[in-house]
Amino acid sequence: MGRMRQTRIDGVRRVFSDFFTVNEATVSYEQPDGAWSPFTKQLSVERGDSAAVLIHDPERDVFLFVRQFRYPLMRHGEPWPLEIVAGAIDPEETAEAAVRREALEEVGVTLNRVRKVTEYFGSPGGLSEKITIFEAEGRYAGGGGGLEGEDVEVVEIPCAEAFGMAERGEIHDGKSLVALLWRMRGGVSSAR
Repeated sequence: MGRMRQTRIDGVRRVFSDFFTVNEATVSYEQPDGAWSPFTKQLSVERGDSAAVLIHDPERDVFLFVRQFRYPLMRHGEPWPLEIVAGAIDPEETAEAAVRREALEEVGVTLNRVRKVTEYFGSPGGLSEKITIFEAEGRYAGGGGGLEGEDVEVVEIPCAEAFGMAERGEIHDGKSLVALLWRMRGGVSSAR
């Protein structure tokens, strides 16, 4: 794998700030021959890190998913994607605490047997966000729906059907696919 090459940052400037921020940095990096690249401008969308959880209701052998409006996906004709429960990790909160909080808010479920699956970067060319995936058990008894204004729809899908949907390319959300494919291969965790 080799050693990690060095990088230099000459400056960072915030170019947008709202729900997320966009920073423009002037950077240079060590090239394979040891020379330094010219300084170039790079953009990074900063929205913090997030956590997601694949919730299994073992009594009914279903997974709990949610649908909520996602404006960026309108151009793909899929503004209500099927997703596992997820949300931003608040300051001073662990990833596990975030999924426990989100499960209560979105689907009204208290999680049991929470286990970390993996971490990944969803789009490292432009986003700094790291997503931590968990799996857990929980019993859905109605409720949830998200915080005021979120309009979260809870969707229960039998496990075998969810696996088939993932294999047929019917689920397009990355975090949901990571969790389902991990579970399909036997749930062997590579997480530390």
